[in-house]
Amino acid sequence: MPGLIIYTNDDTRAVLLQERATIGRAPESDFALPDPILSRCHAEIERRADGYYIVDRGSRNGTFVNDTPVLGARRLQDGDVLRAGESRLTFVDALPDSETAGFLSQPTSEGQRGLTLAREITNPGLGLLEGAAGAGLERLGRAARALASCESLAEVLERGSHLFADLARADAAGIALLEGRPPTVIARASVNRGEGSSHVVPPVELIHQVIAADGAVVARLVETDSGPASAVCIPLRSGGERMLGFAYAARSLGALGPYGYADESVLGLWAHLLAAQIEAARAREVDVAHRRLRSDLGLAALVQQRLMPASAPQIPGYDVAGQCLPSLSVGGDYFDLSTDPDAVRLAVGDVSGKGAGAAMLMMALRAAVRTHWQEDSLGSAAAAINQSFLENLPDDRYATAVLARLTPPTGRLTYVNAGHIPPWLVRASGRIERLTSGGTGLGMLENSLYDSSIVRLHPGDTLVSCTDGVVEAFGREGDRVMEESLLRSAPSLSAETLLARLLEASAPRGGLEGDDRTVLVLKRC
Repeated sequence: MPGLIIYTNDDTRAVLLQERATIGRAPESDFALPDPILSRCHAEIERRADGYYIVDRGSRNGTFVNDTPVLGARRLQDGDVLRAGESRLTFVDALPDSETAGFLSQPTSEGQRGLTLAREITNPGLGLLEGAAGAGLERLGRAARALASCESLAEVLERGSHLFADLARADAAGIALLEGRPPTVIARASVNRGEGSSHVVPPVELIHQVIAADGAVVARLVETDSGPASAVCIPLRSGGERMLGFAYAARSLGALGPYGYADESVLGLWAHLLAAQIEAARAREVDVAHRRLRSDLGLAALVQQRLMPASAPQIPGYDVAGQCLPSLSVGGDYFDLSTDPDAVRLAVGDVSGKGAGAAMLMMALRAAVRTHWQEDSLGSAAAAINQSFLENLPDDRYATAVLARLTPPTGRLTYVNAGHIPPWLVRASGRIERLTSGGTGLGMLENSLYDSSIVRLHPGDTLVSCTDGVVEAFGREGDRVMEESLLRSAPSLSAETLLARLLEASAPRGGLEGDDRTVLVLKRC
């Protein structure tokens, strides 16, 4: 039922409104208030078809609603703060009755249905915007400066909840954020200066009212374990008007009385400041995370780069060039070269995926290759690499690779193709052969078997092996386009020149993000 919370220098009391009630200094007034600034018949509240209205009755000092003078009749809204003389009254749409809340007592000696809630009034209902000097705004400014010094999101929320409690003069206050999909209200910080739980969460009904009011500040009377209290729930919105969460405060109906219009105005400003600091703290944390990630990726890129040959080995009678270009800082491609007195070992690999995850698996693949590629049988080495790699591989990942062993004096090349794009062997005459023998990709099947094959490189022959990022850059018929546009000219080009042309022709165009690209060229002079 509608009612008033009346604050005077003597007490604070709640009264239910009837059809009509007069306010004045005269003893016969329905609400007779001992206020020398009040006129004898100062104002009147009357019920009409569409609600309660306040009418100024020609008072000497005027009647104000939310600090706006009443001219004629003004309809009252829930939470409106009325000022008549030095007295403050708050209009409430739904004041609990004695049966449901135990809020009101028996009629007082003056016949007014009310309950004295406090005797020692320090600020009788002036709200947060108290006085012409705007002391509430000064407190808001101090709180804003204190909040601006916070760095982390946790610090913003923790200090913000305490500053909010101070600003709202609350017994309890908390900040809850909307997190997850679908969004869920999660309490992130709270302060409780009375008895009860340490976690302060806005009541669900208040949150619903805030949302229904399109994000407006909502102040209501609520019931707590220690009796009736005034609560305020404030939406926290980002600059883009996205709802971040809610700030909530509650205080007992003591000397300060319930939250009203002036309180909502200041606390609404505070909500904007708090939301801005939350957004700024989140942006700082994202920036720190990005910088840390860039640093980690830079280190990973350096490590990955050092795992690949820094320069082509000097092999008498051969021209060698190779390069790996990840699409991101790191990637899943790699190539490797190793020489000893009897043989040159070559590998080109491609782990599915891109970025840091693929780079980690690439390192595991390289370690497995380095462990086994010196075995006498290259087919057996590939099978051992498959088993070793499979043990460190997620179910949805795999790799392809070409392993080869060259005997330089004779040009004998033994190879295994483990599901990789078949390398090109471009003969000195321009004829092209593909190296296809081998087996499945690495890490796809347990106990896979691999066949090795042998080809011979003659003077003028060129071996080219690359990853799919190179071939796919040439379109749906990348193999054919590469052969016709570049590979047939291999006999007349150095290994370094052919490498450069392949990488240049396969480079991403138009700002599109390409795939990792790796090319290894081995030419017998």
